[in-house]
Amino acid sequence: MLLADWIEELAFLSETAGLYPRDARLEVGDGRLEGTVRGVTGDPPHVVKAVTYHRLALERRDPGWHATVVLDV
Repeated sequence: MLLADWIEELAFLSETAGLYPRDARLEVGDGRLEGTVRGVTGDPPHVVKAVTYHRLALERRDPGWHATVVLDV
């Protein structure tokens, strides 16, 4: 759920502050998620309506983690 909330926040920042993410690094553990986002500002098109919980998954894979997130566009 933290991952979905984080992506929703990125969509919100895109709509309100014109943030257009280009790269993201995440650290997950002990009920927390820390992320760093790099991008540019501008006037990005409306891309994401919402993050859904449908098929939301986070699984450990060598050498790290793999996430599946479905977006409503």
